[in-house]
Amino acid sequence: MKGDTLLHIPLGSNHGVIAQGDQKMHYLWIDCTPEEQKDAAVAYLNEVHKPTGVKQTLED
Repeated sequence: MKGDTLLHIPLGSNHGVIAQGDQKMHYLWIDCTPEEQKDAAVAYLNEVHKPTGVKQTLED
């Protein structure tokens, strides 16, 4: 993917990102979960989003 790209990943899809060399990937996560389903949604997202590499913040 090139810069300034918006990608929708449907719920339940397998996905991941690998940044090559010294490149970094920044993303914006938008979640529209109703408040009454928040705990179940967070538990599900924690289960299906497994860490695959180095995690950095914008300050790094």
